[in-house]
Amino acid sequence: MRGGTVRLQDGCTLHIAPAFWQEQLAGFLISYSHHTDIGGRFAGGISSLCQSSFEEGVRIPMLKLYDAGRRNDALLEVIVANVRTPEEWVGDVDAKVASCWKGQEQLHKLLDKYGTDAWVLAGGLDSMDWLKDRLKKPKAVVDLTQIKELHGIRETNGGLEIGAMTTITEVVRHPVVREKYSLLMQAAELVASPQIRNQGTIGGNVSQDTRCWYYRGGWNCYRAGGNICYADTPTAINREHAIFDADRCVAVNPSDTAPALVALDAQMVIRGPKGERVISAEEYWIGPGIDITRMNVLQPNELLTHVILRSPIGYFMRAVKDDQLRAQSLGAIPPQGLRP
Repeated sequence: MRGGTVRLQDGCTLHIAPAFWQEQLAGFLISYSHHTDIGGRFAGGISSLCQSSFEEGVRIPMLKLYDAGRRNDALLEVIVANVRTPEEWVGDVDAKVASCWKGQEQLHKLLDKYGTDAWVLAGGLDSMDWLKDRLKKPKAVVDLTQIKELHGIRETNGGLEIGAMTTITEVVRHPVVREKYSLLMQAAELVASPQIRNQGTIGGNVSQDTRCWYYRGGWNCYRAGGNICYADTPTAINREHAIFDADRCVAVNPSDTAPALVALDAQMVIRGPKGERVISAEEYWIGPGIDITRMNVLQPNELLTHVILRSPIGYFMRAVKDDQLRAQSLGAIPPQGLRP
């Protein structure tokens, strides 16, 4: 075979537009299609005679076609000058831009309709437990996996910024976490099983609801709006429940990473309709004495976006967990009961 092809027109005709709702990034809209020609040696831009991508068409890096609502005509003119069907090309681009605008309009309608009745999906492990048992019945599910801003670990000002969608496994394996924040690494390694750590996220781990057998079973307890705690009796199933700070409800926060983040004096970045706020990890989780229906301070329409770790502190700490059933056990110490 003399040459080859990579269908260059596929990669050059992807249009991505950010979508905002209530002054917050809600996601991205993507319009994808083929163009009949993008320049190059042969009409159509695809031929087995091409020996490099330079022969297939005009190579365009990721650039802004629109900026603050205004089209970049100079960019468009460069492209049009190198294709054989300029009028058709411009018409196709305008159609794809219009489809993104239409998609944003539809997205706004969905968010306006389901905003407070939507269920946020991160890794999906805690969510699937609720949904499969029909205990939570949201009108819509908002998938966060494609929001790139929420992924990854970045070094900032001598510390680390961890996106809420970063998996537990990524946290455990990150070289800076292992070297400078070994307490978090140890705690993250204690989370359930390798399969769950590969799927579960740091944001989901610290924001999940309690695992009380009665509450999860649909019993009408204090936390579910009733007037009794079924776990707070000598014969109840309550081995992994609270021994500190119990107030009517004895269920604990099941997060393994929560005590470590409190001890490391981490900061939690929260975004919502009113903008961004940053609070300490110690303030992020709340007990039943403050609000018996919630485990953390997140309000409706708010989202945990990042966890910030400051410069490492200078003394040794170690994560310890009581776990008779290693892969399935959950955190047994409520974060509000642990101090550095």
